[in-house]
Amino acid sequence: MKSETELDSFLRVALDWEVDPMDPPASFGGWNTGRVVQQVFEGLFEDDLENEEASPTKLIPALSKSVDISDDGLKYTFHLREGIQFHDGTSFDAEAVRYNIDRMWNPKAPHYSPVAADYNRIGLEVLDSMEILGQYTVKLTLKEPFPEFLRYMTQEDAPGAHVYISPEALERLGNSGIADHAPGTGPFRFNERFQTPFGSGVRLQRNENYWGGAPKLKGIEFKPYPELKDRYEALLTDNVDFAYGLEGSDLDELERRGFIVKECRVPYIWYFIFNMRDPVLRDTRVRHAIAHAINRQELSDSVFRGDTAVASGMLPPASPAFDDNYKFPYEYDPERARQLLKEAGVPSDWRLRIMTANAGSGQLMPVQICDYLAKSLEVIGCGAEIVRTEDWVVYCNEWRSGLPDGAGVSQMS
Repeated sequence: MKSETELDSFLRVALDWEVDPMDPPASFGGWNTGRVVQQVFEGLFEDDLENEEASPTKLIPALSKSVDISDDGLKYTFHLREGIQFHDGTSFDAEAVRYNIDRMWNPKAPHYSPVAADYNRIGLEVLDSMEILGQYTVKLTLKEPFPEFLRYMTQEDAPGAHVYISPEALERLGNSGIADHAPGTGPFRFNERFQTPFGSGVRLQRNENYWGGAPKLKGIEFKPYPELKDRYEALLTDNVDFAYGLEGSDLDELERRGFIVKECRVPYIWYFIFNMRDPVLRDTRVRHAIAHAINRQELSDSVFRGDTAVASGMLPPASPAFDDNYKFPYEYDPERARQLLKEAGVPSDWRLRIMTANAGSGQLMPVQICDYLAKSLEVIGCGAEIVRTEDWVVYCNEWRSGLPDGAGVSQMS
């Protein structure tokens, strides 16, 4: 941790993978990309990350100073902050909002991006119309009420982020040339990429003219360390000041050495997805058998030293819709798993093909988790094959395209 006298310097951050090319509405890269672009770009509203107790996070005005929502939940009138400029000097105003939303929503716009539209679909598919009421006032009208509309207008997580980029830069560089050249409005601005022993790092520099006040730090360096042991070692050897994704390492030892270890409820969950086109996995009994075969508490304790929590379902504790009373219906029961496989008539030589990345953004330890699944299946009489992809972004793009024929499950977080 840096002392008060060192704050006017660079903060060095260890990530678990490289940062995707930085065009937030059209970038996939996951948590890593999100951690960087949140310093450079902003939405009309954002999550209040200063409030560590709120779960889910509270939403606070960002580029918009306030919003009026009609009683029927269909009309959102945003009152924008005045005097804000993008990093290239372009003014942020209602026209900038229209230009950016058109890129993600309006197929008739000349700068429309199908990729940005796809990545931001959930938040914007409910949008019916957009109207500029003044230089700093925009009204968005929805097709139907959507209580989480404002939350989807925050940065959320990649793929996609509803943030604002300089219209002048987009006009000049186009959708194909804007990545890593996109001026935002945030407290830091993109400076450069630089090479590290583990791939491309990103350096940000202080935005001296930030509307919220210039940051104390001169800049931030984000360095990739795909392997947990390397992130851990980077902290111990003073090569970084801050590290993400240390679950499974000796966190107690870090605290003994004076490091601060933060734990909180985050909107995060690690999961497997079944290939429903597979003739074996189409049988509900087979999928239930696989679920019953995994001792999730043992997985957490053995692989992650108990530093992860066992999920009760697909919604993480920090989700607005999380239900504390919901219980996961498929508890560890290998005998029940064997019985279900027998009832389903699964051939004795059937093997589950598991697709995974070797490492990646917010991925924890994917290969070890997949190994645990494979060994759990052996216990109930099934085989497994793990197919590993080296590059995280390549894996993400393949994952979004759907599981290929012959694949059984893929993982994501």
